[in-house]
Amino acid sequence: MRKSILFILIIFFFFSTLFSANVEMYLNKNVLYPTDTLNLTIIVKGYGLEDCGRVSFPDIPGFIKVDNRETELPTIVGGKQFILRKYIFSYIPTKSGIFYIPPISIKLPDGVYKSKKIEIKVLNPDGTENKTVYLPPERNVEKPVTKRSEIRLKDEIKLVREMDTKNPYEGEQVVLTYKILTRKSINQNVIQKVIPEYGDFWVEDITREIEHSYQTVILDGKKYYSVILQKLVLFPIKSGKLKIGESKWEVKIKDINPPFKETPKLLSVASIEIDVKPLPTKNVPKNFKGDVGDYEIKLNFGSKKLEVGKTTSLYLTVKGAGNVSAITCPEIPRSEFFKVVDVKAVHWRFGFYPFKHYGERLLYGGEKVWQIFFYPLKSGKVKFPSIRFSFFNPFKGDYEEVVTDPVVFDIVRGEFNLVNKEIVGKKNTIQRKGGLSPKILLLIGVAFFSILLSLTIFVKIREKIKNRSIPIEVKREMKINLLFEDAKKNIEKYRTRSFFEVIYTLTNEIVAYFVGIGIKGMTRGEIRDLLLRYGFMNRDVERILDILQLCDVVRFSNRDIESEERKEILKSLEEIWSEYKYSLGVKK
Repeated sequence: MRKSILFILIIFFFFSTLFSANVEMYLNKNVLYPTDTLNLTIIVKGYGLEDCGRVSFPDIPGFIKVDNRETELPTIVGGKQFILRKYIFSYIPTKSGIFYIPPISIKLPDGVYKSKKIEIKVLNPDGTENKTVYLPPERNVEKPVTKRSEIRLKDEIKLVREMDTKNPYEGEQVVLTYKILTRKSINQNVIQKVIPEYGDFWVEDITREIEHSYQTVILDGKKYYSVILQKLVLFPIKSGKLKIGESKWEVKIKDINPPFKETPKLLSVASIEIDVKPLPTKNVPKNFKGDVGDYEIKLNFGSKKLEVGKTTSLYLTVKGAGNVSAITCPEIPRSEFFKVVDVKAVHWRFGFYPFKHYGERLLYGGEKVWQIFFYPLKSGKVKFPSIRFSFFNPFKGDYEEVVTDPVVFDIVRGEFNLVNKEIVGKKNTIQRKGGLSPKILLLIGVAFFSILLSLTIFVKIREKIKNRSIPIEVKREMKINLLFEDAKKNIEKYRTRSFFEVIYTLTNEIVAYFVGIGIKGMTRGEIRDLLLRYGFMNRDVERILDILQLCDVVRFSNRDIESEERKEILKSLEEIWSEYKYSLGVKK
């Protein structure tokens, strides 16, 4: 009996070890200066973690997320695959005080792991403590909508489309929700059969951001289950009457008798028009670039003490309710005391929380951060001028301007250590014995270089004359065809990274063929807007964006892609190339 119990305990211990995971979290420091970087590291390791959930980085009040990295190291231990996955999130503080990292959760096969709230301190620039406490913001929970007009008594199940406004301004957000109201049990796998075209809108999908997709509502005295299928935030890119097409979804209703049987049913809503108002033409600010919403602006920096000629960074943050993905950097004012070297967007995120309420409307927003590289030209007490950002506030019906506070920097001259070098001793004369003189060798070298330079110039001129007669669109088409041939020929031979270098170049060339410019360096939102403007369907835009995203993942990680998936990606690009080659023509 004892042997049987011992055997059972050993088996239980073995399987609990096999399927359990170990989750650890580390901070590089709990007390920071304003110029420090906070690194949050989460390590997940164990068996059977191939399909474990991903960790989304937390929003920390008073900090800007500037980087996130994920690495995975699979190994074989005892004939089983052991996974070690590491997540690193980097933040920079924007103000001093006491802050809290909210609890972070990750779903693994053996359960949900959740961290505790962690306190961190950011000191003042002079090293003193700031006792101000900043708590994480509470997320707004949307209240269920109980409109009697949405459903009739005889309907047991119905597809509903809700819009928070049908008469927006150009660029104003419109929250569009597709949901099912049902009194019957349905399968969770609901498929959208007909997808509307959103060619006149900038689209942000926030379906995954919804905390409560299932709700219970009472309509006409009966209880219904409300299931949110999709939530989109649309930004009209022009005024006038814009159409949102018909949408159809297939749902499977679970039958009670006979049990376990599912009956498919197609639900639909008809197309609809919305009347988009143009922006007012009076009192338009000079620096207005077309941004619509409700925003605030802030300028962050590490230290007020700088050195002449030494490049440093400022971080400009625009945060608010509106299309933050499409915002371009506000104009940086010129100054005789500073030289701006470069400005680049380092972080942007939309829809990570409902931003604010305007009456009954719940608005969504986010933030965008630019890194401004500059260096001082003069020493002394120098003021960096204010940065102005103008926008149209559709909720107030007027233009507004927000301004950063000017910053006075203390500029000092850098210290250089000069070393006096003395030449000691007399000049030694080297006696040459035999061989060609240095002058003859110099003449031979000059003659050889001149001949080589002449041949190079001749070849370049010949190629230029040869290619002058070939139109640029023909050259691009030839290059695209050659890239397709290369990818097909070497689809099995190329390593994953080399193959996706070809796919990345091919995708850029295809887009450049149709729109006339390359998309390297553009954000995901900018690429989507560009393709939609040139007539690409929303479905194909998402296919192109998914391919580019996969290229980035592969090029900067060790992930391997199997042959069948490579063929599918190449086939998808061929379909896009052949479909739009004759429908759109060439944009010169």
